[in-house]
Amino acid sequence: MPRKVEPALIVVAMIFIALTVSKWPAELSVGRFILWLSIVFLLQTLLRDLYLYFRLKSNAVEQKEAQCFCVESGVGIVVLIIGIGLLIANIGGRISVSPIAWFLALTACLWFNFWMKDFVFSWNPWRVYRDPDHLNIVPRMRIK
Repeated sequence: MPRKVEPALIVVAMIFIALTVSKWPAELSVGRFILWLSIVFLLQTLLRDLYLYFRLKSNAVEQKEAQCFCVESGVGIVVLIIGIGLLIANIGGRISVSPIAWFLALTACLWFNFWMKDFVFSWNPWRVYRDPDHLNIVPRMRIK
């Protein structure tokens, strides 16, 4: 997305959250709360990746293979798995989440995702680096 569009969309989402948060559950399990945050995180990632994918298709950029993956996708999946695990195992207990806590948690989630969007984790060589156009990279366990 153009650099200023996504922050504007995050602000719009924050306004939507502020207007609707009073109707959200005030008490829920830790697993369910983590699941909600991970779903929002992964939805934001999906929307950004779809935009980049369609932009990439129109520009016909050459794809390359690498032993890496997008950090934001990795974080989103790990948090999703943790949330599912807590929910299924019924551990973590229940928490009270005020409207302000919902707003702050989701706002932090959206801005953290935005900050992480350009980072890529590589395991050969082992490093985290910035690549704004990493959608043209096809992740592989081994390079042929």
